[in-house]
Amino acid sequence: MNVISFDQAQSLILEHSEPLPIITLPFTESTGYFLSKPLVATCDSPLFDQSAVDGYAVRSEDIQTASADSPATLRLVGEVAAGSQKVPTIQEGTTIRVLTGGQIPRGADAVVMKEYCVVEQDFINITVPARPEDNIRFRGEEFRKGAGVLETGTWITPPVVGMMAGFGMKSVSVRRPPRIALVVTGNEVLPPDQKLKKGQIHDSNSYSIKAALQRIGITEVHVSYSPDDEARMKDVLKDAERNADVVMTIGGVSVGEYDLVKELLNQSGVETVFWRVAVKPGMPLFFGIKKSRKGPRKLYFGLPGNPVSALLLYQLLVVPALKKMMGNQKCRTLTLDATLRGKLKKKPGRLEWVRANLLIEESTRYAIPLSGQGSHMLGGFAQSNCLIRFPEKESLLSEGSTVDVVLLNW
Repeated sequence: MNVISFDQAQSLILEHSEPLPIITLPFTESTGYFLSKPLVATCDSPLFDQSAVDGYAVRSEDIQTASADSPATLRLVGEVAAGSQKVPTIQEGTTIRVLTGGQIPRGADAVVMKEYCVVEQDFINITVPARPEDNIRFRGEEFRKGAGVLETGTWITPPVVGMMAGFGMKSVSVRRPPRIALVVTGNEVLPPDQKLKKGQIHDSNSYSIKAALQRIGITEVHVSYSPDDEARMKDVLKDAERNADVVMTIGGVSVGEYDLVKELLNQSGVETVFWRVAVKPGMPLFFGIKKSRKGPRKLYFGLPGNPVSALLLYQLLVVPALKKMMGNQKCRTLTLDATLRGKLKKKPGRLEWVRANLLIEESTRYAIPLSGQGSHMLGGFAQSNCLIRFPEKESLLSEGSTVDVVLLNW
């Protein structure tokens, strides 16, 4: 099977990813999900004409000539606090004190901030003129009842939750997050709580990926381990896929004698979409699908065993698929341009993702490559906040050249 480009891999993965079924959640528990249908205003926003400041409601024509040297004097006839039920009326030559969020009195067409008002017993000396509509939030000026507010696929962030609360909503429709099975392969890999023998290592991959999954709202994650034994691995894979929407294996997808994952997945009915991507780190990436009678097809990702390769490909290729399954309609990786500080060399033929830090100085973005770029070196990854895209046909990126970077938004 031919090696494909990174961009081809991304397109194929998204092409085969399908949104999961819709569920209903209390809006208070929906942060991190994506709207499965447009959010529509259930009421006007704001609900009524209200003051944007603490001040005094006036008829603007009464204070047209007001100034610090010649203030306009109005008689104070009342007060409206936030939450007041009564809406009083002002007449010519009068004013009413209003607090932020309080209803605008009848007859008033502006509010003057209290900083420009001097109180003298029952009169207010106003030192500035006002224009109609000054410091008033009008009913429905942001949204009218029935208006579309947010489109399908919008990520539910804290401001979105606040909007739903303001509309008096109790629940919201979202896509169910995928259930994930992580299968760590290799005789040499043990969980961190087990004592190592010579030649063995602790598993870091499942822990970093599980932590990354939790950051995007996916909490149903099952982790299992399989030795490099065909019969045992077949059983582990069968068990892993039973209740999963996405199966991610770690290790065992290269061309070595003990790289059994791809063949065993094919034997179980998984259709290979591609195997091997012209990217560094992470060339031996497997992606396959299995059709389901009861819902969306299952996705299978065979990630490399090296820690940086596994986590990097998860972030750049797997996460967009997971977000599409959750209902995100704009899930491709976004890039920024930056000026390279330093120079980079490689052999042409593979796209390389270089761990780096993005720094802004005097409105210019600089990408600074980090040391320790080996696919087993998590230290540089832990310190980086972006990845530099080193195009596959290029062999040299010179100091000061413009590069594309992807922010590492875990």
